[in-house]
Amino acid sequence: MYEYLNPHDTLLDIGIGTGRSSFLFQKAGLKIYGVDGSAEMLKICRKKGIGCHLIESDFLNKGIPIHDITFNHIISNAVFHLIWNIDEIFGEVYRLLISEGIFGFTLDEKINSDPAYQKTKIKGIYESTIQSTGITTYMYDHR
Repeated sequence: MYEYLNPHDTLLDIGIGTGRSSFLFQKAGLKIYGVDGSAEMLKICRKKGIGCHLIESDFLNKGIPIHDITFNHIISNAVFHLIWNIDEIFGEVYRLLISEGIFGFTLDEKINSDPAYQKTKIKGIYESTIQSTGITTYMYDHR
């Protein structure tokens, strides 16, 4: 996406977590907004100084609570494997993205079953590393 970025563009990170996926976008001068279901993950993101506006929300079930801004770019890294009905999230992206905007996301294919998630040091946060790629994904206990 780098060739399509301009300093001062706005970017929404759906499932921003600790901000790892947004770090380089912020470093490139973009104004970062983030939404995540975990207060603990957002606390880490704030501590790192990533994002100008972070929202805790159960966006998987309730949509994205942003109504007064549209974005040049929207990203979502390691989130869609947690969503059973992605139509609603794509509808939210359509609502929030400018007409010439770019939506970048990752999607892990479920081959047999969910990966085995292990507890982390943060209460309610679990992680799993995909052996073939070495990519670690996180999820939170939303019960």
